Amino acid sequence: MPAEPRTGASAASPNPVDSDGIPEIPHNEISADQVTMHRAYTEHLPHYGFVKPCNRQEEIDLSPNRLNPGFIADEIEFGRARTQPISLFEHRRWKVHHNLNKKDKFFRGHDERLHDGGGSATKYFRTKRHWYLYIRRLVTIYFVPLQLGVITGLLWANIDYDNYVYVWGTDDDESVDLGFSIAHHPVTLHFILNDIFMAFFFGIAMVEIVLALLPGGALSPVAKAIVPLLCTLGGILGPIGVFFSLMYIQKAAGAFDNSQFEFSELLEGWGVVVATDISIAWLIATIVFGSAHTAIRFLLVLAVADDVGGMLIIAFFYPSEHESNQWYLFMCVGACLVALLLRIFKFRHWLWYIALAGPLAWYGLLASGVHASLALCLVVPFMPKYILIDQPPRDASEPTTATLPDPNPATVEAPQQQTVVDGKRVIEGPLEHFDHDCSFFVHCGLFFFALANAGVQFTEDAFGWITFNVVVSLIFGKCIGIFTFGSIALLIPNLSLPHGMGHLHLFIVGVVSGVGLTVALVVAHAAYSQRELLDQAKLGALLSLLAGPIAIALGIVLKIDKVSAPPPSGPPASV
Repeated sequence: MPAEPRTGASAASPNPVDSDGIPEIPHNEISADQVTMHRAYTEHLPHYGFVKPCNRQEEIDLSPNRLNPGFIADEIEFGRARTQPISLFEHRRWKVHHNLNKKDKFFRGHDERLHDGGGSATKYFRTKRHWYLYIRRLVTIYFVPLQLGVITGLLWANIDYDNYVYVWGTDDDESVDLGFSIAHHPVTLHFILNDIFMAFFFGIAMVEIVLALLPGGALSPVAKAIVPLLCTLGGILGPIGVFFSLMYIQKAAGAFDNSQFEFSELLEGWGVVVATDISIAWLIATIVFGSAHTAIRFLLVLAVADDVGGMLIIAFFYPSEHESNQWYLFMCVGACLVALLLRIFKFRHWLWYIALAGPLAWYGLLASGVHASLALCLVVPFMPKYILIDQPPRDASEPTTATLPDPNPATVEAPQQQTVVDGKRVIEGPLEHFDHDCSFFVHCGLFFFALANAGVQFTEDAFGWITFNVVVSLIFGKCIGIFTFGSIALLIPNLSLPHGMGHLHLFIVGVVSGVGLTVALVVAHAAYSQRELLDQAKLGALLSLLAGPIAIALGIVLKIDKVSAPPPSGPPASV
């Protein structure tokens, strides 16, 4: 039912606000019917906030998988509060949600500002679903599965390394064989995680790149993408240069004179230092910059491009030991054509793209000797953000940008909510739905990926020059390369950093980018077949997590201001 307008003095003047900037709603302005309506309306928490989503788009926007979902939730709540009366109970939950995004004390179980004699904020969770969504939020924000997977893998490898290798199939000669192969690749648990699961990981990452490049996105127009892409180039060449420099300096000093391996074999690890771990880098950046800083999106683009660069390096510089045929790459072209046809015929669900085009791209890459985890990176760009519908807008005076729909459930067209973008009537496309529906699955799957790849036996052989070189190249090489190339890019006319970023932010972004974990572990397995060298490279990738504390300390010393309010919103991405 539609909200009843306020009457009297309250309608003539805005409500006073409290210390948090939240309007205070006097109790005498709220009738019993209005309380009942609003409580029923907000019976279930969405995936991120304390407001029930009105439609599919709000459900996606409020998901914990989005970069700044809390601020979208605040915007929705504040907008509704101007036109809808709310109960004191809902107003209390409103304050809880606001403080939840403003201060992290909520996660530590106590925030004195939420009490007012009323106890813990979690008392506003009224169903098991509330607790499930709360736990899911913690898991998503702090990447708990990935961290648990790393810890469990290290413990397992140091308790029984032979059993660890046998179960996960990291050694072709001493591993569980599932009894069949695909394109001459024996199928093991390690193969399933690194070649199949990681395809979804990079597919989700590609969604953010596509959204950023669409009109109104963080990297649109194209001129805005030049600086981060040049920084990405520096983030690739810088670590590689540092790695080779250290290796040749150590060779000249006689560090490898007694090594049982050829120097050319030692140099194979240069690809390990290329990639940035997207999830951990994002988490560290939110601590340093705040959750709404423009540096977050800048870093995300850097990290994704770095990881794609890492996969391309595997494809071209670490050829598969299995039989391959480059003609299978035409299957990838076929996959792109299939995805294009799905877009032309306006297929609305992402599953069509993944089920029809995904396998073609995946098998084509695998059979041609290219790492198959890149498959969905070829398919995702064809998924539209919006799908045009045939009928014109009902009223020429309708807004030309996507706006929040009527919060009254009776007027919501579910599940395909229509919106007007650039004067054209559209419905939501599969691009963000794919991200929303698969992100939690990917987050949980990172536990098994880390478990299968992070196991390193802490022996004397695991700590060597390769370990040292990987750590130094990732932390310092990334910082030097990104900052240098970024500074050079800023000398070019009409090029600049995103609004709110300066040279200090660019420097710290370079430090944060030194975290290499997920893709670095994949590259390590492709670079080194010798167990001793592999363990050294994997340990170096794990120790690169030290870039996190370094970046946080630099943020404190350099007094980097955290941005905890949403940046000005631009026009929505076009179809």
